Amino acid sequence: MENYSVLLRQLHEFLPQFISGLIAIVPFFILWLITKPIFNKIIARSKISSKNSALVYLGKSVSIAIWITALLTVLGTWGVDISALVAGLGLTGFAIGYALKDVLVNSIAGIMIIFYKTVEINSHVSVLGVEGTIVDIDLRYITIQDDKAKHLIPNSCLLAEKITIFNK
Repeated sequence: MENYSVLLRQLHEFLPQFISGLIAIVPFFILWLITKPIFNKIIARSKISSKNSALVYLGKSVSIAIWITALLTVLGTWGVDISALVAGLGLTGFAIGYALKDVLVNSIAGIMIIFYKTVEINSHVSVLGVEGTIVDIDLRYITIQDDKAKHLIPNSCLLAEKITIFNK
C-alpha cells in the first residue's frame, strides 16, 4: 500500500510538468499546420516536375525539423536532460552528412539549378563531353538524351564544370 501512495504522490508532482509539456507542443503544432498548406499550395502551383521534388524535399525537411524541436522542447519541459540528446543529434548529423556528402552536394546543386534555372528541360547542352537534350532535371542528376543513349550527369558537375548551352 505504501508503494501505491508513493506512486500517486510522484504522479501528482509530475502532473504540472506533464501538462506544461503538452501545452508546449501547441505552438509547434500550429506552426506545422501553417507551413504544411503553404508548401502544398506552392507545389500545386509549380508546373515543372523537378521543382516538385525539390519543394517536397524542402517541405518534409521543415516538418521534420519542427517535430524534432517540439520533441526536444517537451522532453526538456518534463525534466529530461536533453543536452546529451542535442549533442547526439549533432554528432549524428555530422556522421550522416559526411557519409552522404556526395548525395548532399548533388542535392544542393540540384536545388540551385532548379531555382536559378541554369539549364531547363529541352535545352540542348554539352557538358563533360556529352552533347544532347536535357529530358529531366532531378535533385541528384540531370538526364541528357543524345542519338544513342541517355546520360545521367551529377548536378555537382554542372556547377563545377564548363557547360555549353546551345539554346535556351
